[in-house]
Parts: sequence; C-alpha cells; structure tokens
Amino acid sequence: MTGGQLAVPVSGRLDVRNRGDIRLRLIPVLLCLPVLFMFEFSAFTAQTTSRLYSTDVGGGFRLIDVLIMGLTALQLMITRRTRLSIRFPTSLAFPLALATGAWAISLAYGKLTGGTHLMFDWRSIVLGVAISLITAAGVRSRRDSAIVLDTVLILSAAFSVFVLAAFAAGGGVRTGPTGRIPLWDQHALTVLSFSPVLAVARWLTQAPRRRLALLCSIPCFAVVVLSSRRNNWGELLCGLGLLLLLDGGVRRRFHALGLVAVLMAVVTVVLGPARLASRVESMDPNAYGTPESATNAGHVGDVLDAWDAVKTSPWLGIGQGKPYRTSRIVDWKTESWMVHNAPLHVWIRYGLLGLIAFFWWHAAYFRYLNRLRRRWRVFREDGARETSALLLATLCWSVGVFIVAMFFSEWSYTSLQRMTLIGTLWGLTLHRSVRRVPPVPGSIGVSTSRPAVGAVVTPLPPADIPAP
Repeated sequence: MTGGQLAVPVSGRLDVRNRGDIRLRLIPVLLCLPVLFMFEFSAFTAQTTSRLYSTDVGGGFRLIDVLIMGLTALQLMITRRTRLSIRFPTSLAFPLALATGAWAISLAYGKLTGGTHLMFDWRSIVLGVAISLITAAGVRSRRDSAIVLDTVLILSAAFSVFVLAAFAAGGGVRTGPTGRIPLWDQHALTVLSFSPVLAVARWLTQAPRRRLALLCSIPCFAVVVLSSRRNNWGELLCGLGLLLLLDGGVRRRFHALGLVAVLMAVVTVVLGPARLASRVESMDPNAYGTPESATNAGHVGDVLDAWDAVKTSPWLGIGQGKPYRTSRIVDWKTESWMVHNAPLHVWIRYGLLGLIAFFWWHAAYFRYLNRLRRRWRVFREDGARETSALLLATLCWSVGVFIVAMFFSEWSYTSLQRMTLIGTLWGLTLHRSVRRVPPVPGSIGVSTSRPAVGAVVTPLPPADIPAP
C-alpha cells in the first residue's frame, strides 16, 4: 500500500511503504529530544538554566515555548495530507476530559482571586501534549518508534558520559549535605533513569538491539546512583523492581539482577560504603542530625504547610497564578508555588476535581499499557518483542515516577524536561501501530482486535503460545 500505511508480510516482520518522507517526518520529533537535558531550573554553582527558558519573547511566552509550537506547526505542515496517527481510547478520554474541566475551573478561579502568573503550573503540560502530537504525526511504524527510542538512549548515554567525565576531572555540583556529585538536576536524572529501565525491558523480552540499550544504560545508571538524589533512586529501583515482577524468565531475571548487582558494587566503591549507607538511612523522614538528612525537616514542613493550604479551600484549591503562605519553612521560603508531593500539589492548584482526575488518568493509562503489553507478549517476531519492551518500560518507569511522587517529590508535569520524555512516550504508546494488535486465531484469552490496514498475519504454532 502507499501513503505511509503499514504492511505486515507473511513473515510477520513489519515493513513501511511510503513516499520517501520518513526522515523528514522524524526531524521535528528528534529536534524535541535535546530539551531532555536543557536545564530548566538552576541549582547551586555548577548548573545553569538554558537561555531558551529565560528569554522572554513577549506575552508571557518564552523562547522554548515558541520553538516547540513552531515544531508542532512544521510537523503538521509535513504531514498535512495524512491522518494523525493517534487516537484516544475511551478509557483515557473520560479522565482527560475531567482533567481539562478541572484545569478550566482552576484557571478561572485563580484569575478571579488575583492570580497573575496563570501559565506557571500547566505550561509544560501543554508543551508535552504538543510533543506527543509531533511524535504521533512523525512516527508511522515500529521502525520509526525504534529510531526515536534509540536516539533517546544514545543522547542520554552521551550526556551521562560528559557528566561523568567532568565529575572525574574534579567538576560536578557541590552541595552541602551530600558533598560533590555529578549532577543535581532532578528532572534530568528522572529522564536518565528511563534508559536502564528500557534496557532491562529489552533484555527480559529479548527485543532487538538489547545490547545497544544495555551499553547506553550503564553511564546513565552510574550518574543516577552517584548523584545521591533519593527521589531518583526510588524511581529507578521501583521501575527495575516492577520489571522483574512482570516479565522475563527465571534465567533472564537472574542475568538482569546480576548486572544491577555488579553496577551497584562499583558505585559503592566510588561513593564509599559509609556515605552510601548514611544516604540510604536518610530516606526515613524521621531521620535527623546527620548531613545526609539535613533537608528532611524542610520536606516534612513543606508537606504540612501545603496541607494547611488545602484545608482552607478543599473544594477548589487556591487556583492558578498565585502562591500560598508558609509557616514551618520560612528559612527556606516564606511563600510557596509548589509542594514536593504530587497529590497535594494537584489538590492545591486544581481542587478536588483535579485530584480525582489525577488518580483516574494514571490508573487508566497504567491499565491501558499493561493490557497492550500482555497482548503483544504472545507474539515472537522481533517487531512484536520491540513493542512489548516499549510498553513494559513505559509502564514500569511511569509507575516508579508516580509512586515516588506520592511522598516527597515534585509533580512531574511541572518540568518541561520530564514532559518532553512523557510526551514522546505518550505519542509512541498511543500510536495506532501499537494499539492494533494482530489477532491470533484459535488462542484463548487473546484479543482479536482488527489488525493494521493491509496486515497479513501468520499465527504461531499452538505450542509456542503461552497460556493466558
């Protein structure tokens, strides 16, 4: 077929037949990826923000906003003759509609009650949605998806090698409680934690290019662990732990555990056992009196101040565009725009309706990813294994970030660095080439949804199909 449609030949391997514009369509997608490591917030002395965030172009818009919206317009021009390859399932459309309603109410309420910086909290969400549209319009097949994911891996590895080289040469970020570390930026570290999760997912599913993923993930893993950020440790460990619970045979799981154990041993030698142990012990919110736990009291006070703000307006929150006063952390900040706890942050900004939409959306999206993952896992072709690895990695990494955000971590959707990766994964996992799972005639418990247009599927022998 022509016009960028998908075709699966008898061998079961995916092919793409188009008008030769595949590289042109992927250019806007790939141009968005460097934003992953453009620092949005400054930290101490060795990390500065990108000028793309600080340059104001008028009307409250930054240069980075204009560039991403320009890439969105460019992508729509390139693909103007083809359909947008993203469709929302009904299970996701309802929580999305509820979230949109909560956002509109919070925006109006904030405006009526004196809010001024009305775009502060949700600007990155809009840009992330734009990036998901860019990705969905540019990616037409699993081969395109592999190009995007491999680019994320290589870009993350190159950034990590640069950070580690600077750290080895005496650079890095100097902090009070943890000493010198390679990187402080929590958002970049969250992005880096995706690479080890994707690498282990490819290993467990025996997907193509798993050795490339493992090679690229090693420096990313080292940066995340050496940076001693407890939230990022939690995100990485939750993601890897969930991977080992959900997929892979016993042998492959032992291989993955062995690799992680070797890397942790190397990191322990570099950090020093005493420092590593004290940092782990500081994860207890009640731990005080050591340099590693110096910020614990501030985080607890931050959450308590946010809870006071919620109690003053439990239905609508405080709305958009204004801070709330603090009383327990005045040495840190006398007024706060953000709390290091995702549910409280959503409740303060978007009210009770937004909090319901927040949990509903994540539960629906995780269920969507898990159902698709289980359906693709039935097939043994390389393309199916690659899709299964993508869904598995996205599910486990997203759940890990979500779990950590329930405690003392920032809301992920405030950061454009995180939203760039989240938006890219939205575009890849909601793409029609992922949603249309070929049927397996004669199998029980496997969906027989309509395959992609022009698909011809040869089922595997019954002996190769695991029990549902």
